[in-house]
Amino acid sequence: MSRQEMRSSITESMDSMKHFSYSEDCDIFLSHSSLDQELTCAVYDLFTQNGFKVYLDYEDNELNPDNVTSATGEQLRNRLKRCKCLAYIATSNIVRSRWCPWELGLFDGISMVCVVFFLLLRKVGKVDSIVRNI
Repeated sequence: MSRQEMRSSITESMDSMKHFSYSEDCDIFLSHSSLDQELTCAVYDLFTQNGFKVYLDYEDNELNPDNVTSATGEQLRNRLKRCKCLAYIATSNIVRSRWCPWELGLFDGISMVCVVFFLLLRKVGKVDSIVRNI
């Protein structure tokens, strides 16, 4: 896939995420570092192209990352409960995340079956080569 095709695919993914209703159940809660947005979009695209409904927190207009309160945690908890599994994008940036370890632990506690995908990447930031290796 060329760089231009990758950008086009990511743009299409972002557009389709804007029409998603967070009152619906999802197949996958995508846990990710905010520093990996391009990679997250590529993984989102990979899942959705295979028919999965995916929840992404930064596309949720009910959450405000600049105003994190106890209500934010409650909203995320409710979103997690509506997902069948959690996909955890493990990059070097994940260690800086305040939310990802919490999401992983919470999902493990609320789910009868906890399916976690660890995407171990060699070249973070080079999405086109990463997607070819998934």
